[in-house]
Amino acid sequence: MGICIREADLDRELPLLMGTLNDNFRMQLPIDRFRWLYLDNPDGRAVAWLAIDEGSGEIVGSTAVTPRRIRLGRAGQVVAWNCGDFSIRPRYRTMGVALKLRRAARDAVDAGARPFLYAHPNDRMLPVHLKVGHSPLGRMVRHARRMRMETGWGVVDAVGSVGLRLMGRELFVRRREELELLTSDAGPEFDDLYERAFARLGTALVRDAAYVRWRFQRMPVDSHELIVSRRGSALTGYLAFAVQDRVAHVKDWLTADDVARDQLFAGFIRDMGRRDVRSISVIALETHPDLPAWRRFGFFVRPESSTAITYVAESFPGRTEVSAPHAWYMTVGDRDV
Repeated sequence: MGICIREADLDRELPLLMGTLNDNFRMQLPIDRFRWLYLDNPDGRAVAWLAIDEGSGEIVGSTAVTPRRIRLGRAGQVVAWNCGDFSIRPRYRTMGVALKLRRAARDAVDAGARPFLYAHPNDRMLPVHLKVGHSPLGRMVRHARRMRMETGWGVVDAVGSVGLRLMGRELFVRRREELELLTSDAGPEFDDLYERAFARLGTALVRDAAYVRWRFQRMPVDSHELIVSRRGSALTGYLAFAVQDRVAHVKDWLTADDVARDQLFAGFIRDMGRRDVRSISVIALETHPDLPAWRRFGFFVRPESSTAITYVAESFPGRTEVSAPHAWYMTVGDRDV
């Protein structure tokens, strides 16, 4: 007897997938998270596979892929897969079981189910991806900026925190656009923003109203906030973030042009300076075109990183647009969730 891999019935077996992932990682993710991710995605339903011990019938692992609309520059728009929720019970964590699960999605791409997939494995899982033929796209790098001095010395901390704020380039960005925290659902103006911004994106996930609502406003686990910028009545940008343990995690952003980008970054940093936030963290693919702008605003590269990978069907005509790291506009919000 060995390990067999079969596709999960999401309508019937979603609780099994939830239990497998929670048990394997000792988490308590609610069923609402799985319904949201697997069934309510505006880009389509997920596909998941189960690894089963043929001797005992026990479910020993699982993985899933969730659809994402990806626009590939001049090559048009396709629906690809974003890999996630990979888990194996500890006593089955051998290269063999992991390879069988990883091959399920690869084989589906080869069979024509989707033109390509992408994933963001941790360093421990990266060898498994490489073993089944996935290709490294680039490093997902973290940039951070300290917002407050916290040594425990009152006067030192007060003076140091003021100094950190005075060093920021945001102080020299003249306010030309109106910024606000969005309290309503993302509407049609987000569709218009995406179309205006597309020319500067290259290969990128479709960031329209349906996606923004689902990914950041409907997510049942993490609480996100959206800062938007407007030039007159026109939406010129958004930035999605979540504050956890006094760290502001920037998840995603999109702007119509570089002026709007600088206005949005500066306004966001100012707002975080008024809150009890000790630092800001930004993670994106190392070739993301806006990372130099973050560095100009006082963000420094941190040592933490991971690798983004892709796997593209041999027959897909957009292989270059998928495989070239400089073609991508990829943020941490593009990861599995």
